[in-house]
Amino acid sequence: MHRSEMPWTLDFYRGLVQGWNAYWFTPRSSKINGWVRIALGMVMTVQFVLHFGWVPYWLTSDGWLDRSVGLYLIGDGMEGTGSDYRWSLLYGWGNAAVAWAICLVGLLSSLGMVVGIGGRWIVLCVWGCVLMIHQRAPWLTLPAETLQSAALIYLAIAPGVGMRLGTRGGKTANDENQPGESVLANVAIRCLQVHWILWLFLSTANMLQQETWWTGQAVGVLSEQGAGLLGLVPRESQWGQVFSLGILGSQMATALFLFNPGTWRFAVLSTILLGTLLVLVAGQWILAAMGLVFLVAFLGNAGPSDGVP
Repeated sequence: MHRSEMPWTLDFYRGLVQGWNAYWFTPRSSKINGWVRIALGMVMTVQFVLHFGWVPYWLTSDGWLDRSVGLYLIGDGMEGTGSDYRWSLLYGWGNAAVAWAICLVGLLSSLGMVVGIGGRWIVLCVWGCVLMIHQRAPWLTLPAETLQSAALIYLAIAPGVGMRLGTRGGKTANDENQPGESVLANVAIRCLQVHWILWLFLSTANMLQQETWWTGQAVGVLSEQGAGLLGLVPRESQWGQVFSLGILGSQMATALFLFNPGTWRFAVLSTILLGTLLVLVAGQWILAAMGLVFLVAFLGNAGPSDGVP
């Protein structure tokens, strides 16, 4: 390498470091964090209402999946299964009262996220309740629920404020608690953004490993399993193929549009399209709702002045 090329090379790598630092560690307002907190709190409220319908009846000592069955299914005592790292009150005290308590605490904490009380501790409380259910029955965990647990732990870095209803001395509570700028607020948002984009890419790649998605028969297979709202769709039908390719295309398009701040409007449309297809084809309306939650995390990138996704 010639000596004259060294400054350009050093500037290039210096620019990479500066860009990395600017992306992750530039202070930003936690206003967007507060909006994510409200949106995620609403989704978690609905999720724990749904948990009331099965957790106390399935994951207790008298439930369908009692403690002995639960330990067997996670490979208790078998090396390499990860069972040693799973924790839940439902293993030690697997009675119905504990199950009801976990669901109730999770529900009230989720409402607390929406209202805006408790700071990061209320978010961590929701995350702990979620993990106690997931760790007790990991084989029942749905894709939307894995996204929920990740979003909660990221949001706990800097949760912002919720609705904070009410007034004091002519000012709303939100006025008194206007979020300032902080590095942690930016780190939390960036973690949410990067996780969602990676999830979309990896989910698409995983789907492409299955022949039914390549041939367009996936929607027909899902309809035979009773998923979605389309009823029975023949595997070879053109509509089934259109829906199958539509999910693949909208997932990839959403990731690409979100990656480029200049295509924000298209990202909104592709997210809505993806959510609609997920509900129609697979009945995954909670997953569709989580797509909207992650979309909120990109609101700070909608302006033309933001040069990074």
